[in-house]
Amino acid sequence: MTQLIVTVKQNSDLEEVISVLNRLKLSFVKREDKPVIATQKDMDTEGYLPIETIKKLYPNEWVLVASPQRECNKIIGGTVLVHHADKRVMALQGRDIIKNYPSATHFYTGEMPHYAKIQYT
Repeated sequence: MTQLIVTVKQNSDLEEVISVLNRLKLSFVKREDKPVIATQKDMDTEGYLPIETIKKLYPNEWVLVASPQRECNKIIGGTVLVHHADKRVMALQGRDIIKNYPSATHFYTGEMPHYAKIQYT
């Protein structure tokens, strides 16, 4: 299955996109999920959250964390910058934000599917 993701900025444009999809006899799903940038109310005064809290707040999502605290190779917390179910959306939203931090990392808060490719770089 191939997916095409279309971002529509104005509702008036949405009708035209739907018309084109219908003419091509393509099925579509209208989603209105938007990337969410973490707000200060989600964090303590320093912005730091432990990993358990991050997983509870953002289940089954990709999370971009600044200033990650580590214990060996394990992330134990950090400052959440952006989170989203789609990794690409999360990365695009975070690319300009991470410039303000000395270090950052991202991870998935859910269980990785058995068919997922894991790359180590």
